Amino acid sequence: MAQESLRNIGKHSGAAGVRVALTGNVNGIILAIDDRGEGFDLETIKGKKGLGLVSMEERVRLVNGTFSIRSKPGGGTQVKVRVPLRQSES
Repeated sequence: MAQESLRNIGKHSGAAGVRVALTGNVNGIILAIDDRGEGFDLETIKGKKGLGLVSMEERVRLVNGTFSIRSKPGGGTQVKVRVPLRQSES
């Protein structure tokens, strides 16, 4: 997820910097990637999703996680992934 997000930022955003945060607790892990690049209109890309976004959503779905993107033209983009951790059975 991080690799694909960073590739997309390098290819499309024009951002000079990126913030990557990985946090977690007993309930799961959260990956958040923020850039201050060009951003984009989410409505415009609906139905035009490239293979990168589709495969990211599919990978997260396979592990029962959630995937969200927030972006606006001129306002950068945030990708957030949450993946639950399974409790080990004793």
